[in-house]
Amino acid sequence: MKVGELKKLLMNSVAQGQCDHVPQSVLSLRQSMEQALHPLHEKWQQDVQEWDTNDRRKILEELNKCKTPGEKANYDLDLFPEHYFTTNGHPDHHKTRDPLSLEGFDDRLGLHLKAGEVPGLYTKRGGPKDNRTLCIGWDTKAVDALAASINTRAREAEKHEKEMKGTQAMEAHELFVSTLKPPPPSRGRKANPSFDLEKCQGSYIVKCDPVTDGDGNSLRANFDFGIVTGAMFLPNDKETLDDLVESDDGSGTEDSEDSEDEEETKKGRKRSIKKETKGANKGRPAKKKKSVTPLSRRVFYRLRGKETSEGEILPDAEAGEIDFLSDDCTKFSGVAYEFPYVDSSVEFSGYKISNTPKGFPRNWNDYSEAAYERARIGRWR
Repeated sequence: MKVGELKKLLMNSVAQGQCDHVPQSVLSLRQSMEQALHPLHEKWQQDVQEWDTNDRRKILEELNKCKTPGEKANYDLDLFPEHYFTTNGHPDHHKTRDPLSLEGFDDRLGLHLKAGEVPGLYTKRGGPKDNRTLCIGWDTKAVDALAASINTRAREAEKHEKEMKGTQAMEAHELFVSTLKPPPPSRGRKANPSFDLEKCQGSYIVKCDPVTDGDGNSLRANFDFGIVTGAMFLPNDKETLDDLVESDDGSGTEDSEDSEDEEETKKGRKRSIKKETKGANKGRPAKKKKSVTPLSRRVFYRLRGKETSEGEILPDAEAGEIDFLSDDCTKFSGVAYEFPYVDSSVEFSGYKISNTPKGFPRNWNDYSEAAYERARIGRWR
């Protein structure tokens, strides 16, 4: 039968009232099918309930195998509040009275949001920025105290680690010094009239609580003060120092307008310690003392580099001085007239651990005004 014929038959049936009621044969068929399906449907519901119960039991068994609250939260964030702080979705202050610290837990934001769904539950983070620990509990003062104790332990651990590194570094320095041979007797020869800068060449560990190859009669050095790294010039006299800085900068004389523009740019640059004439001159040697005297082991330097946290270039050539404490140049003490992000007149000390410089000399122009602008623009892209 064609579609048109079926359509005509249906219309005639409706017109004759043959479609007003479901035929008894169809109702009987439906009833017999439901009777056959009912036990199968009940069996399926029982199976699903058993599957859910078994799955939950296995999950709870695995959850209970976790030894710490942090491990439990990492295993199943949805079950964590019910395990410690709620019963049937309602706050239960009797389950866990003391605050918990979740060491090793990663999804701190997820748990913070879940805790916000439970009235009275409070969270706070503790520990260093790169290794935060979430604390959670009912009593805000107790949670704050727990987070504070984690901060204290983190600072003590950091201090201990620094002390251990310092001890190891000093051991390396002492081992290096033990390998040095004593200088031969002079036998009437005249002493060297000036300090030999080449003896400074090597690798040093630097201690600063607030925080290289030869080039003519000067040295270039890499430095790493933790918060600031970069390049350093160390000639034998201040005139050579200024000439080297200018020649490596690629900048000769400038007209007054350019100089004023450059000064404005420097003033607008983000710095934690602003330069002031009084602070910058504090601790500086007298201007007329331009070269090293025969009995002096003092070396003047200029440094510039970049801040390690955000990578901001520090193109201003900051000045300072280093005094080597012996002719073998195994130790020195220094003063940074102005140290970026720290303070003025910052003292530091160094201990030689090798005659071989570590790594390749950094390029002075990597920290120029142009490099500063490139890095600044790049941070906003």
